[in-house]
Amino acid sequence: MQVNASKWFREHFWILSILGIYLVVKALQMTRFHFIIWDEAVYIAMGKWLYSLGHVGLWEVIRPPLFPLLLGLFWRMGLPVVVFGELAQVLFGAGVIYLTYLLGCKVFNKTSGLIAGFVLSIYPVFFLYSNYLLVGVTSTLFALLSVYLFLNKRWFGAGVLAGLAFLTRFPQLLTLVSLMLVVGCYWLSTKRKAWLKRGIMLGCGFATTVLPFFVFNYFLYRNKTTWFYAMIRPLLLAVSHQSNPFEAVGGNTLALKLYNAFYYFVELFKQNWVFVFFVIGLVLLVIKRGHKKLGVRVLLSYLLVYFIYYSYIINKQIRFANTFLPFVCILIGYGIVELYNAITSLKLVSTYKLFVCVLFILLVGCLLLHAIKIDHGYYHWRYSQPPPIVDDFYMYFAKHPPHGAIVTADPVPAAYVDARFIPAVKDIPTAIKIMNESFRKPDTEYLIFKLSSYPCLEGDKNCFSNRQRLLALVKSNKLVYNKTFFNEPYLIYIINHTLFNQ
Repeated sequence: MQVNASKWFREHFWILSILGIYLVVKALQMTRFHFIIWDEAVYIAMGKWLYSLGHVGLWEVIRPPLFPLLLGLFWRMGLPVVVFGELAQVLFGAGVIYLTYLLGCKVFNKTSGLIAGFVLSIYPVFFLYSNYLLVGVTSTLFALLSVYLFLNKRWFGAGVLAGLAFLTRFPQLLTLVSLMLVVGCYWLSTKRKAWLKRGIMLGCGFATTVLPFFVFNYFLYRNKTTWFYAMIRPLLLAVSHQSNPFEAVGGNTLALKLYNAFYYFVELFKQNWVFVFFVIGLVLLVIKRGHKKLGVRVLLSYLLVYFIYYSYIINKQIRFANTFLPFVCILIGYGIVELYNAITSLKLVSTYKLFVCVLFILLVGCLLLHAIKIDHGYYHWRYSQPPPIVDDFYMYFAKHPPHGAIVTADPVPAAYVDARFIPAVKDIPTAIKIMNESFRKPDTEYLIFKLSSYPCLEGDKNCFSNRQRLLALVKSNKLVYNKTFFNEPYLIYIINHTLFNQ
């Protein structure tokens, strides 16, 4: 057993070294203050809601439950959620790097896998978000495990892991779609029933995992709609989020339309210039007809499905790239290795060949330095100490414990305080409806408000009119807190029940 462990360590020494450096850097990063952002707060508060059966925290119907279950478990055990949640994220990130390496080895070769793992570990968007308590990295870990099991002919297990990816982040349903696309292509081209059976096993594994989620939805939302729509209600409501106009890019000119279509290509290149080898890798695959291998077909199917989806939807954020970035890095590794091999096969004098090889390695190194420079800047994004808003505003209800629920336009306080929160942040008409309903209930005590939670597009007169109605509704309550942070007023009101129950 010791011999096998020693052999395994020697075989994977370089990727283990990369992972070791990655974990050390992340540990140093964790010594700085973790400033909780909006989405992180929602997942923490949802975890509290699940484990307290709705008495603490808040619930957002558009988000899947798996990640909140993890964070809520830390809270239920009395552990510091942010510390243990971030530690889990860092470890999940290490898992993503290692699986990228393994897939690169399996699809191409060990050197390609090693380069892929290294490039991913320093890719700025991955480096930044592998510390945040967000679902991109965690869901990608499950997606990569699904692909790995698929390539090892563990069809049912691949479906189970695809289901876990979906239950962590809904758009990761694309993992199942990409694998089913490969299965369908093989079945149609070969007419072999074996591929049909494999597709059924894959689908059964997925269904087994997600069925409890739909049952949970039925019991949670059955009083709001029909039984069928109750089961899929989170998915239906989440669809609108992919059309968020405030995260749109592009415009009316041809250049801006092209930027919108190729947003992720452009932004990934801007973050790491070594992305150019992704294009080279794709071209070489076509030239060498390497796309006929199962592993390569899975990789290309995955990239195609994800690129089409994320290029099509209006909501574009660079952090979404983490869901397909490992496969981009695998092709980058392949492109670098193939180009290097092409150089070494040139019929040149040994001295010239050595010079060209060294020059090529230096070029790749220089391209990577740009990404490392961005990573260094990201490290210093984190505060060395908590900013004033944390103790003064986010911890307000720790010093003034509420006796009832808190309607909120900002979910972040729900991460710091164990109280029941009612989110009113979807859109202005919905916020008005939620506030009108909540203000009439005697167990609703406070309102947290900030105007930036209700943005309007320029020229949208209806939105601005609704926002004035919202402000009038908010100001009907008693203001007890008014301070400015980051050039924005943060307000807390006590609900005026007498007025709303007349």
